[in-house]
Amino acid sequence: MGKRRVVTVSGRTKTEAKAKLREVMRDHQDGFPTERRHRTVAEAVEDWLAHGMGLQEPSTVVNRAILARTHLVPVLGGGGWVS
Repeated sequence: MGKRRVVTVSGRTKTEAKAKLREVMRDHQDGFPTERRHRTVAEAVEDWLAHGMGLQEPSTVVNRAILARTHLVPVLGGGGWVS
């Protein structure tokens, strides 16, 4: 266990702020990281392959994984970016 984290969101209207809060809560429930931290492209690609390809055919998932790991990650995976 760690410290309790408090996530804050803001918006121009109360409705907009509530929508952003629901989005953050949904991401947390789906297992996506909600904290702001430096991530590499490789981490983002792996998250996408693990969670974002759910409705695709298995052959499509395998094909995208091969393409991403062969072409995207070696070229872009070394640098970090803020999620």
